[in-house]
Amino acid sequence: MKLRFLLIFFFIQTLSIAQTRVLSSSGYGTGDGNIIFSVGDILSFMDIEETPLSTTPNRFDVKVYSNPVQDHLTIEFDEIKKGEKTSIIIYEKNGSLIKELVIDDSRTTIDLRGLPPSIYFMKIFNESRETKVIKLIKN
Repeated sequence: MKLRFLLIFFFIQTLSIAQTRVLSSSGYGTGDGNIIFSVGDILSFMDIEETPLSTTPNRFDVKVYSNPVQDHLTIEFDEIKKGEKTSIIIYEKNGSLIKELVIDDSRTTIDLRGLPPSIYFMKIFNESRETKVIKLIKN
């Protein structure tokens, strides 16, 4: 009985000494789903709720042809909501504004005959804040 008592006493004493001599450091995530921490760290958990950037799915489907452009560029929308305006802005590659128009049709043709051959960017967006940027090549 005394032997058991002594063994338990030494075991508990050893644990308490080992615990006081271990230095603890802060835990950190490795980025691969693992968390590294040392003895003595306090763990806390919190729930994180993921929120999408947009609450409405992006259904802004547009067809642009012919690209590379010769003289005329045709833009077709699969679906335009009634009464919703769609804006089209064409920029040069350095960012200067070339052309800006607002449409409410599902098909539009833009005359680009006066533009010199270069690379342009066309930004298309609607009132629902759905946006597409398309690179245009003018021959």
